[in-house]
Amino acid sequence: MRSNNSIQPSCSGLHRALFYTIIFSCICVGSFFLKGPLVGFYEQFRFSSIRKFEKSEWAKPNLKYRHGALDFVKAEVLRKGMPRGRVLELMGPPDLESATSIRYKAERPGWLPYTRVFGGGLVIDFDHQDRVSDIVVDYWED
Repeated sequence: MRSNNSIQPSCSGLHRALFYTIIFSCICVGSFFLKGPLVGFYEQFRFSSIRKFEKSEWAKPNLKYRHGALDFVKAEVLRKGMPRGRVLELMGPPDLESATSIRYKAERPGWLPYTRVFGGGLVIDFDHQDRVSDIVVDYWED
């Protein structure tokens, strides 16, 4: 036969509150130190660099796609000495244009979907013969 004389731990309300406060504090402190690495990993996964240029995505303009493609476009798509007409044919109409340069905007949302904290663009300068003289990838962060 079993007896109902089992030992129950006695825990006052103050001890229980202290226990939950310590657990909550550990979770908060742990998440504070893990937030940076976890968000960084998530950002790399979500916004990895583009390895293939797609004119249709660039021309929409899909600003998130553009942000991932900036370095690839500079290294693989555009060349110094390229005529302005060929650049416009490849890239579509620019966001800003002057007599000596054109600019394509790019943005990437931050780790919260409603914030835009990273941006930049592609600035293409032309010489007096209307050929590409410089290609600059411009990044900024709020």
